[in-house]
Amino acid sequence: MNSMPPLRSGPSGKTIVAFAGLAFLCKVVLALRTYGTNDMAFYESWRVVHYLGALVNNPPSMFHLLRLDSWMSGWTGVPFPFWFRLRDIVADAGTLLLVWKILGLRVQEPSIRWAVLMLAVAPTSILISGFHGNTDPAMTFFLLLAVYLIDRSEWSAGAAFGMSMCFKVVPIVTIPILFLHLARFRKQVIFFGTAGMVVLLLWSPYLFQNPKYILTQIFGYRSLYGNWGVSFVMSRLASQTLNATLQSGGVFWLLAAIVLVSVWMSQPGKKQDIYLQVGVVLFLFLSVSNAFGVQYLAWVVPFVVGLGAAPAAVYYVASGTFLLVVYDFWSKGMPWYLANSNEVGDYSSQEAYFLVMCWLAVIGCCLLALYRVSGAKPMKIPLFAAGRQRDFWFGGALLAVVLFAYPASRELLSRPARVDARKQGETEVRHLRVDQAVQISAELLASRKFPGALSAANDALALDPAAEEPYNHLVLAYAGMNRWNEAVLAAKTALQLHPESRLARDNLAWAEEHLSKEPGPL
Repeated sequence: MNSMPPLRSGPSGKTIVAFAGLAFLCKVVLALRTYGTNDMAFYESWRVVHYLGALVNNPPSMFHLLRLDSWMSGWTGVPFPFWFRLRDIVADAGTLLLVWKILGLRVQEPSIRWAVLMLAVAPTSILISGFHGNTDPAMTFFLLLAVYLIDRSEWSAGAAFGMSMCFKVVPIVTIPILFLHLARFRKQVIFFGTAGMVVLLLWSPYLFQNPKYILTQIFGYRSLYGNWGVSFVMSRLASQTLNATLQSGGVFWLLAAIVLVSVWMSQPGKKQDIYLQVGVVLFLFLSVSNAFGVQYLAWVVPFVVGLGAAPAAVYYVASGTFLLVVYDFWSKGMPWYLANSNEVGDYSSQEAYFLVMCWLAVIGCCLLALYRVSGAKPMKIPLFAAGRQRDFWFGGALLAVVLFAYPASRELLSRPARVDARKQGETEVRHLRVDQAVQISAELLASRKFPGALSAANDALALDPAAEEPYNHLVLAYAGMNRWNEAVLAAKTALQLHPESRLARDNLAWAEEHLSKEPGPL
């Protein structure tokens, strides 16, 4: 008889729910007590970014959610960063439920149950959703929802896929495997047609106001090169010419590889499991991509569960430890408040070790997922044999201590505890937001969008009334709108605050000269 393995070898459903609730509370507390990374400051500056018409690599639909977050912050008095991250925290809870439903009867396997428990308390999710501040967990939830619904309702699945594209356009890399999985033309039209309608609706009205700029910003965006995987190794070992070639053309090679792997996975004889296949695509992307942001590690968090307890444990430990030491490095020690990678810079050699270990874990999971898709018989490893699981887990725990826990503890303890971290962090956040507003104002001036430049400069002054550069931008913005009286007043204020500034003096002389040429009242 082919009966299912007994449940007593894995945690109960109540245990998983209890641990998931504990992780939820940890994320909420972390979101309430910290600000997050400099990404959070960018999102909080959405009002001035709004004038650019696009959130860099984020779909314009995010403006609707950021407006909601701002309203919730004003209504409740709870800071904007908490409401932004609460969306990801709730999305993680939904992801856990979806994984349980997608795996179906497989959750009766002890290995899968332990993997689901690890997902419930995954440090990767706790750190990204509770601290970082970005849209990746919410995007992953809706992509997973599309996977769950795709064989139930093409309409609902397409809507879920469209929603995922409203947080980031990363799900576009899964289009080949989703298209091939649907097989029939009618299903493909319904799925992608519905997804397209959701995108058009939620990207409006910004998409129609400036379509070229938005599409260029989103699809032309390239993340940081040299901070992960292949590009990390190549930037240190290969020539500048080879690195330039990889940086410019690597994305096209990666997309071609994804298409080829998707076609291969759809061949007869391969395991037609769309959950596993989408996981392969995302693991492949992270394995080979030459650009990276640490929050990308959230993409594969739910997909590693299907590989079993051991691969899940490896990935969660490797990625969680990497994030822990990186956030601590960017926060300049504990307690955390703001992790400003723009100020602190790239990883040091200590963080690089954990980066490489995390990358190797991703590659290992990718290869294992490909092996599972191939339909080959499961590998028989003596350590996994009956009666030896305890030896395996003991050895794995010892290895985790040697490879991760010990070096991570040394790295964390090497930094002294911070005094007044919150107060210092709040000051850093204010300066960061001022710099961002000034930068946006400069971009708007260069695009001759003077009202937006004026608003961005005023936002900067609201945060730091003594800053010089925003006043200089006010002069140029007023001048662009032929409001010379106000340009002169802004220049005089800048000079009063910074009498040693030659730029403020030159701006005042320039504005007064133009004002003198203006025709007087009749």
